Amino acid sequence: MSRVEESFLDLEPGPFPASHDQLPELKVVHVPEFRDWHLSETWIYASGKPYSEPIGLETLERPGGGTVDRVVVGAKNGARLPAYHRLDVVLNRQFSVNRGRALGVFGLSLFNLYDGQNIWYKNSTWLRERSSRTTSN
Repeated sequence: MSRVEESFLDLEPGPFPASHDQLPELKVVHVPEFRDWHLSETWIYASGKPYSEPIGLETLERPGGGTVDRVVVGAKNGARLPAYHRLDVVLNRQFSVNRGRALGVFGLSLFNLYDGQNIWYKNSTWLRERSSRTTSN
């Protein structure tokens, strides 16, 4: 296992996790065959990706008058999304076409079989005096 860190003094005083820093990641594949039938099962687990978590709003004065709200975030990539995991299953059957001169394949694929709610990223919308956070799978 290793970490991926970046260092940009304009963004953060010290090193911070890169956006693609994800450890560990594990894939388990099982591919049994039964005559013309082929079953493929793949289970994937990965730790959550880092992100910069919004922590509030700051009101700034505009030079020409008026104000504007700015989202304030915590440490650069200082928070992590939940772990990601899913089970994919594929079933294929081979068959001959045109008296055995060609081979055909019929397949059925099931992605994320147990319907795990995997958060890929977070999107925050801030309104005055209240915030709304949504997650995307």
